[in-house]
This record gives sequence, C-alpha cells and structure tokens, in this order.
Amino acid sequence: MSRVQRDERKKEQMPSRPRMNDVGYTADEVKRHATVDDGWIVINNRVYDISNFIKHHPGWTHGGQTSTILAIQRNLGKECSEEFAEIHNKNAWRQLDGYMIGYLLARPASELEEVLPEFPLAIACT
Repeated sequence: MSRVQRDERKKEQMPSRPRMNDVGYTADEVKRHATVDDGWIVINNRVYDISNFIKHHPGWTHGGQTSTILAIQRNLGKECSEEFAEIHNKNAWRQLDGYMIGYLLARPASELEEVLPEFPLAIACT
C-alpha cells in the first residue's frame, strides 16, 4: 500500500492562476518566460507556469537545495521532460498538474494557416 506524501509547499509556492488545458503556446512564447519571476517549463508537451514555485523555493535559503534551484533555473523557458521524469516522484507529478497553463503547439499558428486547406464557407445541397 503506497502512501500519498503530504504537500509541503508553502502558500506562496502555489499556482498563481487556475489550471488550464485548452490554451496553446508556441516554443517561442515559452522561451520568453525564462526568469525566476516569470518562469515556464514544458513537460510532455504541456506548459507549466512555475513562477511562484521557484520564487519561494526553500533552496534559496537552505544551502542543501542549491542544486535544485540551479536545475530549475537551467530549465526555465525550455522543454525538460526527461530531466523532470528522472528525478521526481509521483507526489511531484501530482503537484505539477496544478501549474498547467496549456499545451505546446507543434507549430506556430501562422505556419498552420499556410498548410491547412481552404474550405468553402457554404456548400450548396442538392
């Protein structure tokens, strides 16, 4: 029988906005959010705003967690699925879900418009 770990996040670390899964972002949009004050990451094609989590992470004040802060900073504005999966347990995955703000678009919308076929606005029925 597995035990669910207690959520040890501080109130300040909680997501700053509601969870969303119906908004698409390009890789370029994600790249613009690569700072501690405005930090997004991509994991398994999902976009997460982890700004509050990193701003108030205990690693800033507890020397033993400095490597954690450095790892998070290194991945801000980027895709980091493999690294996240390697070092996080189920509890971390559960917590991550609340930070989801959308999904990664495979291509920018402008490119999609170029490849989508044009459909007539109305089709006459006979």
